Amino acid sequence: TDREQLSRYSWKGRGVQLNALRSVLAREHAAQMARLREERRTALQQMRRDHPSWPSYDEWLSDAERWWQDQTRVRLLLYAAAADKAKAKSVPLRPLRGYIPKRIGSRVHYAKSLGASAAFIDFGDTIVLCGDAPDDDAILSSMMLATEKWGEFISSGSPVFLNASVRLAALHDLPLANPELQEDLERERTRLRPQPAPDVPREPHPTPPVARPPASRRSIRR
Repeated sequence: TDREQLSRYSWKGRGVQLNALRSVLAREHAAQMARLREERRTALQQMRRDHPSWPSYDEWLSDAERWWQDQTRVRLLLYAAAADKAKAKSVPLRPLRGYIPKRIGSRVHYAKSLGASAAFIDFGDTIVLCGDAPDDDAILSSMMLATEKWGEFISSGSPVFLNASVRLAALHDLPLANPELQEDLERERTRLRPQPAPDVPREPHPTPPVARPPASRRSIRR
């Protein structure tokens, strides 16, 4: 180092020059330390931006709950009927009625386009409808996915969602298995079933009068 090089020489009788060199070296070292501290501070800031610190357990739990509330605010769910849970099968990732699947961890998000918010999410044992009021297209698509996974499924959610489930299940002949909805489902199927034309009694055709032959002039007595 610079200080070691200074110690190699004899500075006897030249104390003024030695002190001057030491002062110069001290200023250079101070400038170098300031530059190194600035570089370190900049590198640490960039590292924090590129690699944010792990949240605490409470923060992670709060974020997970907030995400769940944003994704499933009114808890509109489809899940397997109790007797059919063992029959659940994995569904290959493929577009479903225009919805594009994207696997995120153990979940599969279905959205209308890449980068769009999910319309419904397959959690494996449940299918969750996202948003406050999913449209019939999203509900029908999720019900078709549930049919493919479990054979029969149960709807759970708001009355509006259950009414839509009954209507779409009846219209598309889907195996909705809610025990409390079977009467409504059968009623809706009956309403949608084509009704036979009513039998209209046919009126008998009137018998035309028999025309009498014209009288012959020869038969007229004179």
